[in-house]
Amino acid sequence: MISSDTQTKYAFEDFEVDLATFELRKNGHAVPVQPLVFDLLVHLLRNRDRMVSYGELNETVWESSLVSAAAARQAVSVLRKTLDDDGRRQRLVKNVSKRGYRFVADVIARERPPAAAMVNRFAGAAHP
Repeated sequence: MISSDTQTKYAFEDFEVDLATFELRKNGHAVPVQPLVFDLLVHLLRNRDRMVSYGELNETVWESSLVSAAAARQAVSVLRKTLDDDGRRQRLVKNVSKRGYRFVADVIARERPPAAAMVNRFAGAAHP
């Protein structure tokens, strides 16, 4: 299972991934996504600057449960369908032949201020 990073949101095309709420949204509306597929997406987003191998996905997303290559391909297929992508276009998730996958769309990572900073900011505004 992918750990939460409550400080980050990822935005690409019409989508946003919020790690504080474990939500995928398209144009501001929640998109249903299976937990394993969400974890796959998050791992690819966090490592978008490089190719992620099948072995790495097995260790991090599937927690070494030795998922078959066919099951990994199926999870990527579900992810692509969720993101309106497909194996032919590979607009967002690209196959690296016989090695793994890479998230190739332009991504903006947004850091959130820690909750304590938000509380302090609002508290300061209330008391000039």
